[in-house]
Order: sequence, then structure tokens, then C-alpha cells
Amino acid sequence: MSARQGPGGEGGERSLTPARLLALVTFAALLVGTAAAFATAQHLKRTGTVFDRLDVTRKFSPNGDGFKDEAAISFRLTRPDRVDLEIVTEDDKPVEVLASDLPLRSYLIHEFFWDGLRPDGERWPLGRYKILVRLEGQRRTITPAVTIELRRRADEE
Repeated sequence: MSARQGPGGEGGERSLTPARLLALVTFAALLVGTAAAFATAQHLKRTGTVFDRLDVTRKFSPNGDGFKDEAAISFRLTRPDRVDLEIVTEDDKPVEVLASDLPLRSYLIHEFFWDGLRPDGERWPLGRYKILVRLEGQRRTITPAVTIELRRRADEE
């Protein structure tokens, strides 16, 4: 009996079991997903940098001592766009909107400030916060890797 023969010794087609069908569908989905990810990556490479020259106050303390009482955030766009700029917690909960649907020109440094205070004047909890930049015209959201750390004192280790 050869490897292709059935139990009775006769040759035959392999049946398409539910497990085999699931494996084939999964494999096809992975191929399509990989191709789509590759196409998206290539598209993003061709669009070029639209957000650069980021400068952020990494540690600040809104304690009124006159030393790093605000966090400064500055950046440049390489194309004009309407921008939303938000401060969010590390788990993406909204903290403060610094700009909403604000038209920004290209190739200029745009600067924003966050005072670290809630609307009631109390300080937000100590910790790290992220910056969220939405470019409305390009339908892109950028979350830079840099975080802003709100501290009791800006110079503490």
C-alpha cells in the first residue's frame, strides 16, 4: 500500500475536513493581511514625514516656583493641516485639549504649553502623560514616543 492509497488499497482524493478547511482559510487570511500591511507600509514611506522637529519639556512641576511650571511642546509640519493636539494619560484617557481643529501652516515651528492643572486649578496626578497629534486633512494620528512627566519638583530624580 503506497502513501496515497486509501485503507482498502485503492488510490483516492483527500477529503476536505473542517480542520483542513479552517487551516486553508487561516493561511489565506494571513497572506491577505501580510500583503495589506506591506502595501500600507509602502504608502506611508512614500508620503514622507509630515511631523518633525518635535521638542518637549520632558519633566515639569506646576508648583509655582518659577522653574519649569509648564510643559512646552513644539513641532513643525511639512504640509499645512488642521490639527488637534491633546494631552492624554499613558492609557489614553483625555486630560487636556491644547488645540482643536487649529489650522497650522507648513515649515513653521508651532509651540503649545500645558500647565498641568485641572479646570478646578488642582494639579493632575504625578506621572507620565502622552501627546496626541491628529492631522485632520491627512486623517492621521501621531503619538510621539516621548512622554511628559509631571513631578512634584522638576529637578528631582
